[in-house]
Amino acid sequence: STPMIREAESCQLALELARMHIHSTIIERDPARCRVMKTLLPEATIICADGTKPDVLREEGLPEADALVTLTESDETNLISCMVGRKLGATHTIARVRDEEYYQDVVLLQDELGLSLSINPERTSAKEEYTPDFHLQGI
Repeated sequence: STPMIREAESCQLALELARMHIHSTIIERDPARCRVMKTLLPEATIICADGTKPDVLREEGLPEADALVTLTESDETNLISCMVGRKLGATHTIARVRDEEYYQDVVLLQDELGLSLSINPERTSAKEEYTPDFHLQGI
């Protein structure tokens, strides 16, 4: 089982996971980004597809993945994707939520939304979020 990073906007989280010796699968719809990520992250599996589609998530092994991390530019897409991911069998779902006011609501409703964790990058770096305290290594 491996964490699955969906619609990765950057390689930062995958680099952090690689440093922790955790394999990741990244689903990215932009072919140019896929090419760059394949070069920068040879240890990660890069899938060039639309990760908002449940069929793609199923096909790429989401039910067997340790976690689904959503990093699109849209808070709403990230939240909905995590809810779909939970329904498809993801053990842990982690959504990036950039809007500060929205983030406060998400934190309050985290359990109801089926989120294991929500990330506001302006508040904390990925390295601080993905420490062994969250037990990502042991998922």
